[in-house]
Amino acid sequence: MLIVMQSHASEAEVRAVCDRIESLGLKAHPIPGAGRTAIGITGNDGAIDLGVLESMPGVIECIRGCHVFPDAVVAGRGEEPHWLYTVVFDGRELWGEASDPTLKVSVEAWEPYLDPA
Repeated sequence: MLIVMQSHASEAEVRAVCDRIESLGLKAHPIPGAGRTAIGITGNDGAIDLGVLESMPGVIECIRGCHVFPDAVVAGRGEEPHWLYTVVFDGRELWGEASDPTLKVSVEAWEPYLDPA
């Protein structure tokens, strides 16, 4: 599992996300990059409820990993594993600076639904 931080996320925001991960009994692995920091999560024996992390300040995306693609199963094509992403948008990014600063929108998207930028 991987958490991607916003490019302008502060060190305090990164540390707060790492602390929250570790409070869940997991291990946080910050990965600083040129443009943004990612945080790897290890130590889980099963699924993790990322809802507690998605809404934290500075978090832009939670990469959940590969999962059975429901569309393929319904169409009778088998499991066809695909990546599942959660992207969090700050209300100001969507509706401008006059928007309520506490608003966030989370979108879970299967990789086949995404177009390359």
